[in-house]
Amino acid sequence: MDPAWLLNRLRGMSPGEIVSRVKFALATVIWNRRRRWRAPGADVSAIRDRWSMPALPAESRPEITQLLAEAEGYLKGHYHLLNHRYQSKGPDWHLDPITGTRAPLDFGPTMNYRDPRVAGDIKNIWELSRHRQLTVMAVAYAVTGDARFGDEIERQLKSWVAENPFPLGLNWHSSLELGVRLTAWVWIERLLRGSEQHLRLFGHEGVLWPVIYWHQWLIERHLSSGSSANNHLIGEVSGLFVAATVWPVFRETPRWERLSRKILEAEVINQTYPSGLNRELASSYHRFALELFLLPGIEAQRSGRPFSSGYRGLVRKMTEAIPALTDVGGNRPHFGDEDGWTRYMVEDGGSG
Repeated sequence: MDPAWLLNRLRGMSPGEIVSRVKFALATVIWNRRRRWRAPGADVSAIRDRWSMPALPAESRPEITQLLAEAEGYLKGHYHLLNHRYQSKGPDWHLDPITGTRAPLDFGPTMNYRDPRVAGDIKNIWELSRHRQLTVMAVAYAVTGDARFGDEIERQLKSWVAENPFPLGLNWHSSLELGVRLTAWVWIERLLRGSEQHLRLFGHEGVLWPVIYWHQWLIERHLSSGSSANNHLIGEVSGLFVAATVWPVFRETPRWERLSRKILEAEVINQTYPSGLNRELASSYHRFALELFLLPGIEAQRSGRPFSSGYRGLVRKMTEAIPALTDVGGNRPHFGDEDGWTRYMVEDGGSG
């Protein structure tokens, strides 16, 4: 690690943040020596969520046609992620398909993802494991009932579980990635309901529940803090809240729900100006943060325990800020930091 970079990061940290990072480093030493990880069973009967696919309006047909075409592409192994197109039969969850670098299956929380010799461009590895392609195929399944989509989702998720044993590999490094993935899995579970694939993935003996537990367990213990408590923290607790609200299946679930709710209520104030603009002052991160605040808000409303009026009001202002920045031609300015559509530049904490 570059000593100058490390010194600059230390200068930006408060004493409390340094202590927090030291405590986490010590915890990882203990975890790395642990040889057996067994998750508790999930009480699937506790799930009360009754979401089902609504009837789609006729005007949504162009979007559905485009989505089905994208889903068909995934069945053929055609991927288009972060402005890169490539073919994959796997997918290989540890491979950067652009540089050809395959990350080792080492202890994930302490792997050096900044080293291109280890991870290539880490953004490419993490993006595939956000499972956007699986959510697209899940919508395609819900719309068409075509079992090919359900079968491919099941194949890829079982592959991910088998090839990412907790806590090994870079896909266990970033809590933001864990949070984003949890949200994707919640919607995959909903969209597959009633199918045989759903039973094998999310039923009483479903293969996903142990890794769902470890996602939430690790997020709680590795929350971004201090100088890193930006959109990363929002994404971490957003996924934790959504999963805990929709899936109250573990003994720790009430604590995870309370913790994530408390942090979201605080961070919507800490990270949003009264005008509704995100404090990072970057158009891409404004939209990203809005999604991460909006999704928990919807789930809280659906569960009958909505967030405070202050939370809902700021999220509404964040939504209203987007058209306010749009010109008469429908164009929105791109200002500030952005890594979604350009080559990934590594920041502290990784993906955003």
